[in-house]
Amino acid sequence: MNLRLLAKSLQSQNPPQVAAAQCCVLELDSNLPAACNNKQSQIKRACGSHRSRGGSGLLRLPAVVRTAVCTGLIGVGALSAAAAPEASDVNAAAGNDLASILALTKTTAVAKSTAANYTPALKRTVADEEVDRLKALIAKTKAFRTNRAGDARSVEVRKIEIDALYRASRYGIEGAEQTAKELAAAFRKDNGVLTKDRFDIALLSDSIADHARAGQGKRGEFHERLGRALEKEFGGNDAVFGLYSSVMQAGESEVAVRVARKVLAGKAPAAAQGLAKSIMARDALVGTAAPLSLVTDENYALNLAAPTGTVTVVFFWDAGAGVAQIEALARKFAATPTTARWIYFGFGATKEQLVSVKQKVPYKGIHCTGPTGFGSEVAQAFKVRQLPYACIIDAGGKVAGYGDIQDIPTLIQRASR
Repeated sequence: MNLRLLAKSLQSQNPPQVAAAQCCVLELDSNLPAACNNKQSQIKRACGSHRSRGGSGLLRLPAVVRTAVCTGLIGVGALSAAAAPEASDVNAAAGNDLASILALTKTTAVAKSTAANYTPALKRTVADEEVDRLKALIAKTKAFRTNRAGDARSVEVRKIEIDALYRASRYGIEGAEQTAKELAAAFRKDNGVLTKDRFDIALLSDSIADHARAGQGKRGEFHERLGRALEKEFGGNDAVFGLYSSVMQAGESEVAVRVARKVLAGKAPAAAQGLAKSIMARDALVGTAAPLSLVTDENYALNLAAPTGTVTVVFFWDAGAGVAQIEALARKFAATPTTARWIYFGFGATKEQLVSVKQKVPYKGIHCTGPTGFGSEVAQAFKVRQLPYACIIDAGGKVAGYGDIQDIPTLIQRASR
C-alpha cells in the first residue's frame, strides 16, 4: 500500500480516523520502523491530552495506519489538529442517532395486537401509529444518510430507510414509493456496498414489484422468476442460491422441480445441491404407491397404498410449533367443503396436543403421530423437508403431488381428474 496516499486520504477525507490514530499508536508494534521511537513521547502527550478530555485510548487501527503516523507521513501536528474530542463527540452523537433509529424499527404494543382483537377503531389507531412511526423513521434515516455518509453504519441505515419507505407506501404516504424505488436503484448500483447488502435491497424492491404483478396466488412462480433475475444481476452467489432453496422448500411441486434441476445444473453450494437432490427424489414418488403405512393414535395400521375411491390429503405438522400450523390450515379451509379423506400426522405430537388438534382441524379425519425430525422413518419415506407439508394420494393409492397449505386445493383438484 502507498503510505503517502494513505496519509493524504486520512488527513483530507476522514479526519475522525486521523484523530483516532492518536491513541492507536500507544500500542506500537515491535516491527514498526525505528522512527516511531523518536516520536513516541510526542504521540503519548497528544494521546494523554485526548484522554483527559474524554477520548478513548483503546481504539485500534491497522498497523499500516500506525506506520504512517510514526514514520511522519501523518505528522503529530496534523494529529493534534484533528480535534479528537470533537471526533469522540461526533461518534457518540452518531451512536445516539442510530439508537433512536433502531428504536423506531420496532412496532408499537397496539400494532402487535392480534388480528382477532381488532375493532374498526383499533385498526384506525394502529394505522395512525404506524404512519407516525414510519414518518419519524424515514426522517431520521434520511438525516443520518445525508449527514453521516462516511459512517460505516450508514449502509444499514440506508437499508432501513428504503424498507420504511416501501412500508409507508402501503399507507398511501405521498412520494414514499417513488423515493423508495429511486434509493433502491442507487443502492443496488453502489459498488462501495457489499454484494450481500445490495442483494438484500434488490430482493426487497423486486419482490414488491413482482408480487404486485403476479398476485397472491403465484408465490412460487414469481419467486422463481425473481431468483433468475437476481442471478443475472449478481451472479450465482450464496444469496441467490439461498433464495432458490426457499423456493424449492416452499414452492408448489412443479416449480420446486424446475428450480432443483437448475440448481443441480449449476455450481451451487453443497447445501443447495443436497436440497435439490432431495426434491428430485420426492418428485420420483409421484405416480408410485404411497411409500409407507402409518399408525393412528388409536394404534391401528393405515395402509395408504390401498385404493379408497377418494383422494387423500396427508397433512404433516410440527408439534414443536404447538397447534399454530393446524390453525393456519383451518383458516385457509374454514368455509370450503371437501370430499377428500384427511389424515393429520403430527411430528412429536403428545396425546394432549392431539386432543386440542381434533377440535381445531377444518375437517374430521384420522390422526397419527411419530418421532420428530426429518431423519425419522416417516419423514424419510415421504421426503418431508419442511413443515407444514401436504402429500396428496389419489383414489388408487398413488402419490399425486405435494406442497404447502396454499397448494392443497390445486393438488386435490389435479388428483381428482
